[in-house]
Amino acid sequence: MHIAILGSTSLLASYLIEQLLLDPTVDLTLYGRRPPAEMPARPQVEFRHFDYPAKPIDPAELLAFDALIYCTASGVQASDQTSEEAIWGINSELPISLLRYLTAYNYRGKWISFGTYFEIGASRERRPMGEEEVLLSTRSVPNSYCESKRRLSAFVRQEHFAFTVWHLILPTIYGARENANRLIPYLVRTLQAGEMPRLSAGTQVRQYIHGREVAGLATRLLTEPIPTGIYNVAGPDVITIRELVEVVFSEFGQSAAQALGAVTTRDECMGYLALDDTKLHTYLPDWRPQTQLVAGIKEYIVSLDLPNDKKH
Repeated sequence: MHIAILGSTSLLASYLIEQLLLDPTVDLTLYGRRPPAEMPARPQVEFRHFDYPAKPIDPAELLAFDALIYCTASGVQASDQTSEEAIWGINSELPISLLRYLTAYNYRGKWISFGTYFEIGASRERRPMGEEEVLLSTRSVPNSYCESKRRLSAFVRQEHFAFTVWHLILPTIYGARENANRLIPYLVRTLQAGEMPRLSAGTQVRQYIHGREVAGLATRLLTEPIPTGIYNVAGPDVITIRELVEVVFSEFGQSAAQALGAVTTRDECMGYLALDDTKLHTYLPDWRPQTQLVAGIKEYIVSLDLPNDKKH
């Protein structure tokens, strides 16, 4: 199977590359601004430069692949200095234009793209939401990242494709390879340095899933007769940010009380975000994420090679 990953340096792509290469029959073409930090030195892996909009993808190239996985995203981090034009282009305009091209030229392969539970918006209903509740939400959202992801999800929902399209709505993805400015690596790094993080009160409820679990699911979809559609992917952990922070602090034998409540974050308006993945389980009843959050957090600490007296 010849598979292309668009956005090959993302956190999710790193786990996808690892998972897909377990199959010796898979050939991978990686599209990105630069090769992955640990580019596999294998003959079945090729890198092609892609940097939207300066260096676009030739959509005609994509017709040759058996499967396309769209991992490119922009505006995920609040600290990203990304223009509004780039956020909308990468998160919605480019994938929509590629899907239209593939349709026009009778593509017969498989496509996987990703939405986010931040599309739910400012919700304080304390329950997981199904696909239609996410897709039809008109609740306010705090930024263009959420709005642009809504646009892509709405397009996939409305279109009828002659090829297989899976659009996976994801909760918060984490993993020790993620951007150092995101919450868990920020906490681990500052605590390792003996500093005190500055955090919000942490009352928001979030659902977490390890990137390795999403990669495993996506890989499985490529070999399973699952109908085209939009599927929620629920993580095993629904937890307040405060509780998450306390878990990380406990790994360092410290209390989080002093750090909480020092700042305000952009997502505090979204009080409760969680996904109901009943639909996915009707087709994959045996699929369940195996990595629990505490175990995932320990991977961050091990990856920083802390002294033994700091590890638990």
